Amino acid sequence: MRSHFSHEISFIGHRKQFLTLSCILVILSIVGLAVRGLVFGIEFTGGTEIDFYQTGDITIEQMRDALAATDEGTATVQTTTTQGEAGFLVRSDTTDPTTANAHAQAAAESLDLTSDNYTVTTIGPDWGADTTRSSLMAFGVAILLIIAYVSFRYEFKMSITAVVALIHDLVITLGVYAWFQIDISPNVIAALLTIMGYSLYDTVVEFNRMNENAKQLRDGVHHTYFEICNFSINEVIVRTINTTIVTLVPVICMLAIGGATLKDFAFAILVGEILGTYSSFAVASPLLAIWKTREPKWAKLEAKYGSAAKAVAAPADSRAEASLARALDVPPLVARVLVARGFTSVEDARAFLTPSLERDWADPLVIPGMAEAVDRVERAVRAGEDIAVFGDFDVDGMSSTCILALGLRELGGRARAYIPHRF
Repeated sequence: MRSHFSHEISFIGHRKQFLTLSCILVILSIVGLAVRGLVFGIEFTGGTEIDFYQTGDITIEQMRDALAATDEGTATVQTTTTQGEAGFLVRSDTTDPTTANAHAQAAAESLDLTSDNYTVTTIGPDWGADTTRSSLMAFGVAILLIIAYVSFRYEFKMSITAVVALIHDLVITLGVYAWFQIDISPNVIAALLTIMGYSLYDTVVEFNRMNENAKQLRDGVHHTYFEICNFSINEVIVRTINTTIVTLVPVICMLAIGGATLKDFAFAILVGEILGTYSSFAVASPLLAIWKTREPKWAKLEAKYGSAAKAVAAPADSRAEASLARALDVPPLVARVLVARGFTSVEDARAFLTPSLERDWADPLVIPGMAEAVDRVERAVRAGEDIAVFGDFDVDGMSSTCILALGLRELGGRARAYIPHRF
């Protein structure tokens, strides 16, 4: 798979900044959870929810006074808008349906509202406890299954970093709910479970490319696990972003024009989707690369080809380039090419730039096996066999390959040139 960019974006090169940002967001979320806490809906705590709608010019103070007159003075009251009509959402600790309905009726009558202007929902504490227990069990089982699957399909380190990114997404999402005091309802729990799927999908897509490239990539450029990881992210990042955008379109529509139930679900999905995309390349992949680089195999490659090795080699290369440019009176670019090809001494570089026919020419037939190779090609031409001529993907490789193939065709051979590209 090719990268969609002409130059690699250095995601892993900015891993410290990404991980620092994630740590700040997680800390802020934990502070929000500790200081402000989560607001659980009556589905978890038990209680009564009274939804008043089409209330006209009634103010929130009038609604509170009407509720206080019915012994519901501790109830929380929020203003709502449904299909352009003003209303109120009232939550109280009352768990008896008869009492809750009587209080709602009394409050409505004092405000000149009818039974058509409100609905009452009452949930007992036992049902709320069962819902909480089931939700926690669902999260626990999901995380265990994720660890088992990713460990079986790839490796244990990938499963742990995937779960860390997953917890990162969930904690920050809950932190948003804590800071803004948005109710946690069963719809939000369903959205959080959905977020786990989206977050894991983005992460596994990147891990799959990293796993394949770590085994198969031999391009002479990406040696260390950090380099392979960054290259893999560049290969799939556009696909990840496109998938996220397509998914967010209906979510934003639900958030904009959906009812209260849909908005609860859509808001959690919106936050989680954005975090899941971010954490796949900013949390999961960097953590995996850091962990994998500690393995002996990748540690040796990091020491040889990594940023620290390049930083040590760079000053020496710069001094060699400057020395060659002065001694040979060549442009800096030519000196850089000479050093890149291994000519660091002035004598070797001068010999390379001034070839000698007597010194550098050699009869090809003295090369071991060359005579047998020529005889084999000659027999192939006479017998009309197919001859494949392979060359490197560079100027001299393509030129010599085409010349040889054309020459064999002039002799009556069935020759074809093949140039394997590297992209």
